[in-house]
Amino acid sequence: MNIVNTLNKKTKFPGTGRVIAICTFFFIGFILSIPVLNGSFFSPITFIISTPINPGTFPRTKQIHIIEIMVDNKIIGFNQFEHTGKWKYVNTSDAKWLQTEGSEPASISLSIPFNTQTITAHLSSGPEEGDLKVSLNKDEELVYLTNEKNKERLIVIPNKLFVLNQLLEIVGECAVIIFILVITNRCLRRLGKQTSMILRDVIYGSVSAIICWSMAVNFSLSPKSIDILNRSRNIQILIITFLFFGFGLVYHFSIEKILLPYLSQNSKRNNSFLILLVFTISVFFSLQNAFPTLRLDIKLISIGSLFFVLLILSILLIEFWKNFLNRIPIHVVVCFFIVMLIYWFFLTEGKLWDIFIPESFQFSNAYYDYLGKSILHGNLDVPADVIGSEAFVYGDKSYGYFGIAPAIIRIFLNWLFPNNFGMWTRLSLLTGCFFNLYFSNLFIEKQFVLWQVSESKYRNAFSVILLLVIGLGSTNIFLSRSSVYVEATMWGNLFSLIFFYNFIQYLTNKNERNLLFALIFAFLAFHTRQTSGLGAFSALGLLALVNTYSMIRNWRKKRGFADDQGINDESLNKENTMILYRQSIGLFIFILFAGGLQVVMNYLRFGTFLTSQPLNHYLPFINQPSMMPVQPFYSTPYIKYVLDVLFFPERITLVKEVPFRFETYPLKDYGFITPSINNPTTFAVAIPILAFLLFVLSLIGVFVILKYKPKLSVAVICPILGGIALFFAGGAEQRHAHDFFPFLVIAGATGGIWLLGKCQKSRTWQRLYISLISILGLLSIYLNIVRTIV
Repeated sequence: MNIVNTLNKKTKFPGTGRVIAICTFFFIGFILSIPVLNGSFFSPITFIISTPINPGTFPRTKQIHIIEIMVDNKIIGFNQFEHTGKWKYVNTSDAKWLQTEGSEPASISLSIPFNTQTITAHLSSGPEEGDLKVSLNKDEELVYLTNEKNKERLIVIPNKLFVLNQLLEIVGECAVIIFILVITNRCLRRLGKQTSMILRDVIYGSVSAIICWSMAVNFSLSPKSIDILNRSRNIQILIITFLFFGFGLVYHFSIEKILLPYLSQNSKRNNSFLILLVFTISVFFSLQNAFPTLRLDIKLISIGSLFFVLLILSILLIEFWKNFLNRIPIHVVVCFFIVMLIYWFFLTEGKLWDIFIPESFQFSNAYYDYLGKSILHGNLDVPADVIGSEAFVYGDKSYGYFGIAPAIIRIFLNWLFPNNFGMWTRLSLLTGCFFNLYFSNLFIEKQFVLWQVSESKYRNAFSVILLLVIGLGSTNIFLSRSSVYVEATMWGNLFSLIFFYNFIQYLTNKNERNLLFALIFAFLAFHTRQTSGLGAFSALGLLALVNTYSMIRNWRKKRGFADDQGINDESLNKENTMILYRQSIGLFIFILFAGGLQVVMNYLRFGTFLTSQPLNHYLPFINQPSMMPVQPFYSTPYIKYVLDVLFFPERITLVKEVPFRFETYPLKDYGFITPSINNPTTFAVAIPILAFLLFVLSLIGVFVILKYKPKLSVAVICPILGGIALFFAGGAEQRHAHDFFPFLVIAGATGGIWLLGKCQKSRTWQRLYISLISILGLLSIYLNIVRTIV
């Protein structure tokens, strides 16, 4: 604890100490990188199969068949082997194999990549034909083939020595460095406080370098998310160096801003319990796959790096509970629980514990996992069987039109928990539903403050009703089917909702940190679903234009005016101009970067610049060209169709049988492909009916903002742009109605709370208002739940 208190001098290091720590970090990093620089870290390994000479007087023919050899599930061609002795290649109509001839010893050898996890050899032999000797990096193993009859043998050889040697090498270097530091500390302890502080900084830099190098190595050896290092040596060095310094920045920020402040504020008992618990979990996750496969590479390094990652995540969760969840009133917690339980039930179809299961709806739910793996290789394609019929084929490769943001998140999830590869969709949707509720509650609380609604039981009742309606009586409950389509819609609009929360915070508080978070979530929203990020980008573009106009106006303003204290306003004006200049430049650069990245990805995937869904590359239209629409994917003929599907259906019917419900049917032939003709109940939504309460409150909210808070109008009008983009898109479905969700939440909360504020002078009016929205809210919840079930 004394070390923690010493390191935690205002959780920041003095200038000199910081320089010493950074220099030590680079120096130790260089020492640890010697295996990379000299090439031994990436040296290929050798795999050998040989037929030994058996002692005895009775010679055996030793005819051994090598049917197939796979390196990490990749089949190796026979032409890649080097061999000694007599071998014969046999190719029949049924199979092909490599076999020995005669009784002389024979062997084959193969150089394989350094990061190989396992080698699988498919062998066979005739009766009474002995055994084989298999060697991987001089680690020999005797493989016995049957002595009774013809039989095949499948052997799996783990790459033990490489990983173990690298672990021992790095751990040995770390042990020597730490030993030298400890001895130095004891020798120099009496030389004064300044020497102790310098040594403290040296230790900090050394430990951070060791941990960051361990994390970089662990990341590079992850079997699921990275085999990108199997390239040229220069690329390998570049990637491992980038990982090392990237983890260095993250580590330094985590130590200085998260770990040390937390440890200094808690008791030794709490810290000891937390560290012991996290260490136990990290050891469990690191060793859980070691014993079933009999592998010796127990990944000692991963225990340390995973311990650090889990410790930081645990502290963040604890702080999140203290500072956010613990402050939520009990009635809001109850609403969260009810909504999450019902959504969880629909998502898992009643099997609540079936969260991590592989699924597919029209194509595999592992799409984002494979896309993340492809991104690590510098590509954007996915296997054809993963994307299925939703593939856009270009240059013999299959692509999806979904954004890359969820795939980037998948990379880190699969690195931490590789066994859950391809099974994250349900947890992702459940998490998205929770944060929909969480940020909706933040918007509600923000509006209470903005419209000065005092604390009362009616205010609490309104919060309960509105949260239940947002969770169960809106488009949120539509997204309870586990699929990539739904996940993209959920997270695209969630990122948009988080963006507008931070954007409104910035407009009211002028805190640049909120603007930074807004930029991050605008990027995530746009690169999850472009229509979801359209409103965010429009808001940022308007802000950039307004800032530019204000900056120009300040430059043209006359100088020399003094304030009441006689201080010249020139410095204040100059400072304000520089802030506007910095923000405007940053916003324009961000918009160009995010938009330019999409243009580059369009070109790499489809050879186009502005079209992210070229119908001429869509697999179903390639197979059946007659089905291709005559107009592009975004065009004006779709407007009438989308209006009928999402807002004003051709026919609305009350079904007078249990469960009572409304059915909506767009039955027109619009002159292009309309799947609703074949299955109308799936596609017609009618937001004004199913989400009647939120729809009416949203219209009131728009009127209120434009009249009383015009400076915030951009934060209410822009969220609807993502939904408006649907009017020009073909194939609108029920889930697409969720593009209006951010607008319904923001504008609906504004309109509802403004009305509550108008009623708070009279308890009678408050009771009537709460009763009315309770009835309408329960009706919306009933209609949407029945709609989801049916």
